[in-house]
Amino acid sequence: RGRRAIFRDPLPANAHGTRDDNSWYSPGLRSLTFGTGGVDDAEDGETILHEFGHALQDAICPDFGQSPEAAAMGEGFGDYFAASFFAAKKPPRFRTSVAMWDAIDNHEYDPPCLRRVDEPLTYESFDHSPDADEHENGTIWSATLWEVREAVGPEIADRIIIESHFQLDGFTTFARGARAILDADRNLYGGRHVLPLRQIFRGRGIGPVD
Repeated sequence: RGRRAIFRDPLPANAHGTRDDNSWYSPGLRSLTFGTGGVDDAEDGETILHEFGHALQDAICPDFGQSPEAAAMGEGFGDYFAASFFAAKKPPRFRTSVAMWDAIDNHEYDPPCLRRVDEPLTYESFDHSPDADEHENGTIWSATLWEVREAVGPEIADRIIIESHFQLDGFTTFARGARAILDADRNLYGGRHVLPLRQIFRGRGIGPVD
């Protein structure tokens, strides 16, 4: 807000921007585009917030997501941001499911959804191959962020996770993201949550963190 506002102007959004089952944020145009393939993506609030998560990262840290790990962090943060925003409005069974309406026919998960933010994954699962999917790798980061939320509470988690982006660049890594979250907690809360945060990052194989 005010002179510290992250966004100075509204983001243009096209709810019928493509007939494909796909949506995206364009850093060059600073706009959101939603697809109408399958279920209209703009009908799903979590899909909207996932894409807005990319816009938020780009507004704080221009050109975020230029390396494989940074791209995965972008997708993971988008899922976390959407899940956290709506969590209080959803029954417990559905809180860690993202984009349930958009992916209502995806029975890979129960309940059906596009992805979940509570997968039992560690950094060891990261796929470093050239054709790796940043969305799949992103589930490691979203699960880490969700564990942070469970440990310190939603309001504190959202604040330190968003604040951490001011220390990152477009080619960041999971380890640097973890350190930035620790630093954000020190800056905002005097390091009150550093110990549980370190335990989470070490448990997920992200680090070393200090």
